[in-house]
Amino acid sequence: MISRRRLFFEGVSTLTGTIIGAGVLGLPYVFHISGYFPSYAFMLLGFCVCLLINLMLAELTLRTPEKHQISGYVEKFLPKYKKLGKYLIIFSMIFGIYGAILAYLVAQSNAFYYLFGVNKILAATLITLFVFLVVLFDIKYVEELEPIFSVIVYSLLVGCPIYLFLTHKPDFSLLTSFDPQYFMLAFSTTLFAFMGSAAIPEVREELEKAPELIKKVIIVGMLIPLILYTMFTLAICVTNPEVPRVATYLFGTIGYVLTVVITICPFLTLSLALKETFMYDCKLPRWLSQVLVFAPPYFILLIFNANVSLFTKALGLVGAFTLLVYAVPILIAHENAKRNYERVPEFEINVPKFIKAAILAILFVASVSNILLILKA
Repeated sequence: MISRRRLFFEGVSTLTGTIIGAGVLGLPYVFHISGYFPSYAFMLLGFCVCLLINLMLAELTLRTPEKHQISGYVEKFLPKYKKLGKYLIIFSMIFGIYGAILAYLVAQSNAFYYLFGVNKILAATLITLFVFLVVLFDIKYVEELEPIFSVIVYSLLVGCPIYLFLTHKPDFSLLTSFDPQYFMLAFSTTLFAFMGSAAIPEVREELEKAPELIKKVIIVGMLIPLILYTMFTLAICVTNPEVPRVATYLFGTIGYVLTVVITICPFLTLSLALKETFMYDCKLPRWLSQVLVFAPPYFILLIFNANVSLFTKALGLVGAFTLLVYAVPILIAHENAKRNYERVPEFEINVPKFIKAAILAILFVASVSNILLILKA
């Protein structure tokens, strides 16, 4: 029989592994341009928003003995609007993956440009073609790369602060500047960096023998990224007067190589997931699903000429807008589930309606702000 401690650590590992990804590469830049202390305050706010949403979703999973993905739980606890709720979840997933793919493609094409002097559009085309073929032939080695990817990202987040503090003299005066026009970009980028709700149903299944642990798992599983992000952003911001849009670019050649290594795995896994979403949830033909995975982000990249500024803008828009669309059905379903449920959950989280409304309001403001920032470019 698996011990409670092992179940706890497995759950924490699953959630933390889902949350921590290449999105963290955009945090130091937005902290630098908007101001470290305001950005950190917004990061704490983003942490609280994502924590509340994850806890509410976890409570939904505990109010029924049935096992579903997120769209299934929304359908179950939104009987009058189950189709609308399902489609909102699917739309938020598609939009979020598109934004992430765009950000990864921008980061990789610019890394190839700095490494080899190759044209950014040509680099983006070759990278897209490579991932297109991997997804087309459904190569299974992608899943085996995920543990390696996790080790590299964790090593970067822990090793980078140690290296910078050992080799650079911290200048805390670099933390004093701020620019209010980028506050919402900072907030939205932190939302992207904390998004991990997709792992909650999986965590629920892992804790089938000890469901009472799920609340603690979510809290600890989100505190770990918060601590690592704090160390990572602080180390970069106090040791560098100029911070690149993609944090790993700071380390020159090895940083460009790290960028490609860190972003290629989520690029592949998200592309495969999006293809399956189009095929199984949207009932589209395989060939059309394949084309739709890559065409929109690739053409957006062409429009913006693969400008590296698109990296942080994509992260910001995805972080705010995706979470807004995603949160609406979850928050409503959470309210309904308190009156109509099939089992008593191991924990309940009582979030007043005005708090839920405030969450949606700030996500709406952040979404509009990021759209205006992109249009302004």
